[in-house]
This record gives sequence, C-alpha cells and structure tokens, in this order.
Amino acid sequence: MSSDQEEKDGLPDGGPVTLTTAEIWAMLKIQRKVIAAFVAAVVVVALVGSLLAKKQYRATALIQISPRAGQELRVEEVVDFEREAQERTFAKTQLGLLQSRSTAEAAIAENELEGYTDFTMKNDGAAKLSKMLTVTPRTDTELVEVSIVDRDPERAARLANLVTNAFRSQNLKARLDLSSEAKLWLGRQLGEYNKRIVEETEDLIKYQGANNLADAEEEVTQLSATMDALNRAYGDVNTQRVLLETTVNAHDALKARGAYESLAKDMATPLVTALTAEYSAAATENAKISARYLEQMPERVESEARLRSFDVELRKEVDRTLATEKAQLEILRSKEASLAAETDAAKARLLARQRLHSEYESRQLKLERSKQFYSTLSQRDGELELAGQTKLNNVHVIDEARPELKPVSPNIPRNLAMALALGVVFGSLLGFLIEYADNTISSPEHVSTYLRVPFLGIVPRLVATDDDRDRAMYTFANPRSPASEAVRAIRTVIEFNPNVKSLKRLMVTSSVPSEGKTNTIVSLAVSFASLGRRVLLIDADMRRPRMHHLFEVPKDFGLSSVLKGSSLDAATLHTSVPGLDILPAGPRTEGPNELLASQAMADLLTELDRRYDLVLIDTPPAGMLSDAAILSKLADGVVFVVREQTVSRRLVRDVVYRLQQVGAPILGVIVNDVDLSRRAAKYKYYYDYDYRYEADNKPDAAAK
Repeated sequence: MSSDQEEKDGLPDGGPVTLTTAEIWAMLKIQRKVIAAFVAAVVVVALVGSLLAKKQYRATALIQISPRAGQELRVEEVVDFEREAQERTFAKTQLGLLQSRSTAEAAIAENELEGYTDFTMKNDGAAKLSKMLTVTPRTDTELVEVSIVDRDPERAARLANLVTNAFRSQNLKARLDLSSEAKLWLGRQLGEYNKRIVEETEDLIKYQGANNLADAEEEVTQLSATMDALNRAYGDVNTQRVLLETTVNAHDALKARGAYESLAKDMATPLVTALTAEYSAAATENAKISARYLEQMPERVESEARLRSFDVELRKEVDRTLATEKAQLEILRSKEASLAAETDAAKARLLARQRLHSEYESRQLKLERSKQFYSTLSQRDGELELAGQTKLNNVHVIDEARPELKPVSPNIPRNLAMALALGVVFGSLLGFLIEYADNTISSPEHVSTYLRVPFLGIVPRLVATDDDRDRAMYTFANPRSPASEAVRAIRTVIEFNPNVKSLKRLMVTSSVPSEGKTNTIVSLAVSFASLGRRVLLIDADMRRPRMHHLFEVPKDFGLSSVLKGSSLDAATLHTSVPGLDILPAGPRTEGPNELLASQAMADLLTELDRRYDLVLIDTPPAGMLSDAAILSKLADGVVFVVREQTVSRRLVRDVVYRLQQVGAPILGVIVNDVDLSRRAAKYKYYYDYDYRYEADNKPDAAAK
C-alpha cells in the first residue's frame, strides 16, 4: 500500500495509533455520564464543605515603609558606596522582619499588657499569630498590607494593629541603636582624622622649608622661561654654525681645485671684490698689449708682470678670507657646545624643581582630602545628633485595621467554581481512563478512533435460541424486528457508499471465529434479495463451512468442485428466500488457498457477475488465514464484522491493516451482537429510532 494511503488510514506499520483531539473528545462523550456524575459529586462535596466550614474574617492595616526616610542613620554610606544594591534588598528585608518571630512575640506581649488572654506567650500565641498573618506589598509602591484572618473580626483587627505597632516600635529601636553605634564610630573617626590633619600639616610645612618651596610655582615658571631662551639661542647658533660649515667646506673644495677666481666670486668681501675687479682690468689690458706687441717687447713684459702681481694679491686675500671663515666656524662651534651645556643644566634644575613641586602638591592634596573627610564626618555627626533627638522612623501607619463583617472564607462561589473546574478535569481524566481501559470495540467512536475505517452500523443481540438456523434466518423470519431494520440500514449505507462505483462482489470477513460473520452475511443477503435482486451467497470458508448446514442443502458439490472443473449449475442451489441462491463450500480439499488464488476463481466470479446482481462472499477469519486477503483483491467491497466487547482493538486493527496492505477495498465495520438495553446511548447518534424488543423471558443468546 502506498505511503499516502497509509497516512490516510492512520495505521503506521507496527506502531501505536496516535489519538487526535477529535477522537479524544469522542471518547469523552462516550463516558459523559461518568464525567457528569464525578463533577456533580465534587461540586456537592465542595458545597457541603463550604456550608459547614467556619467563617473567617480578614482585617488589614496599611503601612508605608520608605527606604529613603531617615537616611542619616545609614552611616555606613560614608565608607560604603553600595547604596543602590542595598536598597534593592531593603523591601524584602523589611517584609521578612514583619513576619519574623520577634515581631510576633512583641505583638503578643503587647496583647497581654492590654489584658487579653486569648493569645499569650504561654499558649504559643506567637506561633499562632504567625500562621494568621499575611504580608502583601503593593506593586510599584512603598505600601504594605498587613492582614490577619480570624473567626472573630474584632480580634483580627486588634491583632493586625498590634503587629504593625510592634514592627514600627522595633524599627525605631533598631534605628536608634544604629544611631548610637554610628555616633561612637563617628567619634573615633573624627579623632583619627583630626590627628591625621595635624600630622599632615606639619609634614607639609617641613617639606616646604627643607626644599625652599616658598615660591615653588614662581621658581618653576622662571626656570621654564630660561629654558625657552636657551633653546632659542642654541637654535640660532646651531643654524649659523651649519650654514658657515657648509660655506667653508665649499670654499675648501674650490681652493683644492685651484679655482681661485670662482672662490673669490663666492666670497664677495669688499677687498676680494676690489682685487677681483683690478685683476680683471689688468687681464683685459694684458690681452690688448699681447695682441699688439711681441713677447719680448717692454710693453708686453710690463703688462704681464703687472697681471701677475694682481693675481698674487688676490690669492693672498682669498686665503686670508678662508682662514677668517674657519676661525668664525670654530667660535660658533664653541658657542654651540656652551649653549647645549647650559640648556642641559637648566633642564636638570627644572626637572628637579618640578619633582619637588609635584611631591609638595601630592602632600597638599592628601591634607585637603583629610580635611574634606573630617568635614563630612562632622556634618553626619550633627545629623545623627538631630536624629536621636527627633526619633525619625521610616515606617508610617497609613490605615489602621478595622473589623470587617463580610467573611473572606468560605467563598462559596469561588469554591464551587474551583470544584467545577477540578471536577471537569479529573472527571474527564477518569472517563478517558475508563474508556481507554476497555480494549474492545464497543461503540461507533471506537471504530473511527482505533480502526480508522467507516462505521457501517450495528446488529443488535437476537432473542435467545439454540438453533443456528433460526439465528441465521432471523431477519427473514422477522422482517419487522429491530435486527431486520438494523440490517436494512447497513444495506443502505453499503449500497450508496460513494467509494464504490459498481458493487457486484461484496466480501464479509472477521478477525477471529465466533464473531457472527456468517449470520451477518446471511442477513445481508436476505436484505438485498428482498429488493428483488438476484443474489448469490458463496461459502468460501472451505475449512469450516456452515452455509450448507444453515440452509439444509447437501455439500457434495460446491465451490471446491466448480474450481476443479465441475458444473456451476449443479453446484448452485436455490434457497427458501426468493431471489437468493447459495454456492456451498463443497467437499473438503487440499490447498484451499491455491484454489482461491487460481485463475479459475477469477473466471468463476466473472461468470457470476453475468448471472447475478450481487455476489456475497463469506470467508474464513482474516486474522487466522490468508484466504480473506486473497479474495479481498477480487471483491468490489469488504465488510468487517466485529462482535462487541469480544476481540481486542489491537488485533482487529492489525487485521484491518494487513487487508489494507494488499489493497482490500474496505467499506467499513459492522458491530455485531450489541446489547441495546445497556448501550443504547452509545448508538443513539446512528439509530435515533427506538428499538423495542418483544417481551421474552428467555435469556439472550449471542448472534453467531
């Protein structure tokens, strides 16, 4: 069978069937009487219990607990900055104190002082009061409800007020005790910080005198200015030295190459410039004379001598100028080194004074911090003194408790509502367990829930009789009986089944023997024949045939004979029912499975389709033999018969599943042998007419 078909049928291979919500609801409807009875019993018990219960009254006092009132008592905040974390637990702490044994004992002590003897320390009044007490904080407020529940409304109000007054007194006492402890702590701290201020002041003065820090800040400023001036002078000298050093190196290079003319032009001193001009003029004049006179002529000799003298003078002056430049370079180098040394010394002095000044500021800051702490402690000490005198309290009574004449318990409407809800829940659970514990098929819902196939109808339990023939032919003999009407209803459901286009072959089977399968198929055959149709009833149970016995016909010829080649006409027999013929099983034979699975069987059914309007096939139980599975493939529809409260659901489900696996066209299930005198309610949905049985003092007998 395909996976889609398996999903549709809801029968997983070898696994349990999962109940759906609709199926569970159907099971609960079956047990609705049990559920209703259980709910009624629970509601009645709740009502009686509520009416018999003693009335309880609640008195409530409203108080305010402010975490920020009396903050002067929280001296630990001077040294502990976890106030926000503490305030988150403040409310829970106060609620715990309200419900503490000490608060209850203080309230009972006050109750005794007022002359009441109902709650005393001797009769364990504190423990009783704690059980009666309820403390409820109002959300997002500082308000707390203090409630007492008691049988006496006056006493409830009195005890609630005693609890709030006791808590308020204890809270104030705790704050005053804390104030006293805080003042002692503050006194010690003030003395310690006063001594620390004196010591730190003396130390600061000594340090200032020892290091000459009277004008420490001004001195640091002056040293910083000196450092700036030295840095600027050093920069200027360094620049001059670098420029002059570059010039001297260039001049040395020109001199080494003998380029005195280029060197003289680059120096450009007044004297060098003048000598250069005279040398140029002499050279020009010498060029002219050389052009006019021969080498030995006096004019030319005099001109060349004069040119040489200018050249010697120019070289001497260039050498002197270069020597001067080098002397100036050495002076700049010496000055640069001197300024660097002065700068380093000034820097060292500045750093030393800065370290001294930094240490001075650190000691001065320490002294100022001690003074600040001393001032804060002094202010808090004054606040504590004021708190001790004014007796501040952070607990305020907003509303005192008053006697309430309306009882809070028993709350009959609430109790009944809870009883109804619990009754429905547990009653449904009980009904479900009862229904689930029944492992047999006993209602239409069981067919749809556990077998997942359509429910075709029921066959009621018949009037007692010891004759199998009478039971089989009961509907024919009693056409107006409830059983006949039930079979006709089943016939209608089968005939108009939308899943069958043409119903020519109808097979009827069961899971185990003795479920009334044979009697049911005979009743169906009689019902179809009553419509004027030609109907043939085949007994395909060759192992335990019964048709020949029920209809009192010979079994010498039958289905086994025809399948082996005998005449069909000779094996087919008429019955006393008009329009109904039967084909008995015939003589016993070896291998009935092979005969039913043979081509001869298929050919036989084809021939019978031509002769009859409907062929009904009775098979062996499908849970024990494979005959039904073989024949189901040749049928247009398969009807499954289940005797009520006889066979386990799982067995029936497994048999149905195996038939579906081979492709059997299962039309549905008929529940047989139903005792409507006990189970009419389960089948009322399907049979809304009333079955009335004829008076009969004989015991019932199951349809077989």
